[in-house]
This record gives sequence, C-alpha cells and structure tokens, in this order.
Amino acid sequence: MAITTIGGFEKAKFNHKQMHIIALSYECDVLAEPGMAVKFNNDGTVTDIAAATDLPIGIVEVGNKAADGNVTVRVNFSAVYEAKAGAEVANIGTPLSAVAPASEEQKYIAATSGDYVSAIALSSAAADGDPLVVGVLQSPYKL
Repeated sequence: MAITTIGGFEKAKFNHKQMHIIALSYECDVLAEPGMAVKFNNDGTVTDIAAATDLPIGIVEVGNKAADGNVTVRVNFSAVYEAKAGAEVANIGTPLSAVAPASEEQKYIAATSGDYVSAIALSSAAADGDPLVVGVLQSPYKL
C-alpha cells in the first residue's frame, strides 16, 4: 500500500507500531504455560515470577511439557549482542549500565542504585574487558 504526497510522489506506508520481536530459548525449572512471566535464575535458566521485586525478562511464548524442559521466551530486548564487561558481572540476569567506552567497544557494568539500566546480562564475565552477551532494553529505567 502506498500514499501519495503533496508533491505527487508515492511513498510506502509504514506501520509505525511494528516492532522487532526477539524470542530466545531457555531451560525452565518449572512447568511453564504460554503467557507466563519469567525471570532468570543465577545459572541462566528461567523460572516463574515469585515476587513484585523480581525482574521479568519476558513472557513464555512456547511452554514446556515438564519442568526442566526448554521454553521460548519473548524478551523485551531491542538487540542481543556481545559487548565487553567494564568489571566483573557474576550472574546472568544482572541489570547493567553502559559506561563511557575507552575504545570503540561499548562496556557494561552491574547497575547500582541511581544508575540507568540499559541492558541485562545474558552471560557472565570475570573481569574488565571480558566478552559479555547483553540484551539491550527497549525502555531503559533508573534503578
């Protein structure tokens, strides 16, 4: 479908509500139904949300048939990529803040109170400069 501009040119009509959808597969330690909100365990598996203070990483899109089976989770990330750690990131699921890069590679550190959380750790890193897989949030927030 196209629209015609005042100058007579046709332009493609773009549905601005379209979003990139990223779905990732994780082992889940409970029986998970589609629509269930999940969070990370420290080992990188996912589980159901148990408290209002839990940080959800997404919604189960395809459930499992038994606990410890894989689920497909629709995550709230605009991108997933390998960055660098600015310091140790011990646990998968750690909220991260971007720090000013000293090189061309973006670095992330564990967010602390008052920091803006712009990503979630999808891997761990032992030290500054180590590779760190991050899920970049669509909507950063202040911790």
